[in-house]
Amino acid sequence: LFVANAGDCRAVLGKRPAPANGGAGGRRGTKAAAAAAGEKGQYEAVALSEDHNAKLPKEALALQQAHPGEADIVKCKHANACYVKGRLQPTRALGDAYLKYSEFNGRPNRSDSSAGRYIPPPYTPPYITATPEVQVFEGVLDDPTAEFVIVATDGVWDLLTNEEAVRFVAQAIAEGDTMHVSQHLIAHALETRAKDLGLTVEELRALPPGKARRSKHDD
Repeated sequence: LFVANAGDCRAVLGKRPAPANGGAGGRRGTKAAAAAAGEKGQYEAVALSEDHNAKLPKEALALQQAHPGEADIVKCKHANACYVKGRLQPTRALGDAYLKYSEFNGRPNRSDSSAGRYIPPPYTPPYITATPEVQVFEGVLDDPTAEFVIVATDGVWDLLTNEEAVRFVAQAIAEGDTMHVSQHLIAHALETRAKDLGLTVEELRALPPGKARRSKHDD
């Protein structure tokens, strides 16, 4: 299984416990064993990718070492919201060319928004890259305990831990829902956020696209 990631999306494997007798069951094992494991919340969550986010010490250190003397290389609003040059949380991303190439840096005249975003000196791009980090997991596809992989954006992972997401998906599958698990996982994440904000899910979903919505939850 090849996993290529650039940014703060994440892939997480859901594994059910191996049979106590090491018994058979084929690629996906017996449905009864999977259902029992799901109902008991026994699934293991295995991260298949590493996040590329400026809030992570490893990513922040790499930026500081690559751009010494730039005090604003990582600016944090709080522990969970840090930004490359105060602009972008992911340290790898598609687009955001002004953080990669000097010719895409905007102009200091803030009234001219057509020129794009502007980063004042010191400015020594590239700060981010679109090159993915590729990991190879041998034997996963032949592992009878490996049941599913969740691939999601930080809009999910900001609200649910790997274990919570895997537990939710395993329970849904145990209950016979194999067609709409992703929609239900998103709904579960939104319910979690709505509860935090003291809103109903309907109120959260009704927020118009843009800053009003992004200030409450990510994509």
